[in-house]
Amino acid sequence: MSHNPVLKYQSQAVAKPYFIAAIGLFLGQIVFGLVMGAQYIWGDFLFPAIPFNVARMVHTNLLIVWLLFAFMGSAYYSAPRETSCIAQTGGIIFPRRRRHRARLWTAR
Repeated sequence: MSHNPVLKYQSQAVAKPYFIAAIGLFLGQIVFGLVMGAQYIWGDFLFPAIPFNVARMVHTNLLIVWLLFAFMGSAYYSAPRETSCIAQTGGIIFPRRRRHRARLWTAR
C-alpha cells in the first residue's frame, strides 16, 4: 500500500464507499430539485413521467439518506483518529464486514 497522507490508518478506507454514495445521492437530490423547479415554472415539464408530489418525496428522502451516508462515512473516517483503543489495534475491527454492509446499502 502506498503512502497516503490523508489516510493515517488503513481502516479509514472503509469510509470511501459511504462518501461516494453520499455524493451520488446528493447529485440525485440536486437533479430532482431542478426537476421540481422546472415543474413549478412550467407546469407540464416531465409531468406524466414524474409527478410533482413524487419528485418532492424523492427529493426529501434523498436528503435524509445522503446525510446518513455522509455521517456514517465520517464516523468510520474519524473513529481511528479520535479513539486511542482503535488506533492501538490498527483500525476498526472487521473492516471487510463494514465494506460488505456498505455494498448492501448501496445495492451493488
